[in-house]
Amino acid sequence: MGSTLEVGSQWDSTVALKQACAAYAIEHRFPTKIVRHNANQFDMRCKNDGCSWRLYASKYDAAKFTIKKFINEHHNCPGAHLKNSAANSHFIANVIAAKVKEKPSYAPYEILQDINRTYRVEASYWQAYRAKQKAVINFNGTPEDGYAKLPQYCEKLRETNPGSSRTSV
Repeated sequence: MGSTLEVGSQWDSTVALKQACAAYAIEHRFPTKIVRHNANQFDMRCKNDGCSWRLYASKYDAAKFTIKKFINEHHNCPGAHLKNSAANSHFIANVIAAKVKEKPSYAPYEILQDINRTYRVEASYWQAYRAKQKAVINFNGTPEDGYAKLPQYCEKLRETNPGSSRTSV
């Protein structure tokens, strides 16, 4: 999997590539828009009219998405943006995942402070709240997943503790 945005770097999925592009756009402080996104192509550009920044990747030649074109130049772009659409709850969830796992009490206002300090972007309280929920679900699973595993758990308890269940009263 690629780690830098450059022609020839490969990515396992558009999700991974999209996350890398979001991190890049936030770090370099410019807004992006996805022009084309399907099973075989990914095309992203700078949101500012007249700017030539562009990234195009496709999956035609390999099983992975390969960056075919990357124009890393900005023209007619205003200064740094505090609001960046790339800093959405998905991006924030990936950034805070390790800290949420380490510190379950990590509050949305703390998340906002850390995101602002680290990436110099503004996010809303609710983005931080949703990001924390997504991060927790990513490593704990959903409540539905837990309930689905309950019968297997009960069976394991019966196997490892024979004679401990009360089937009749």
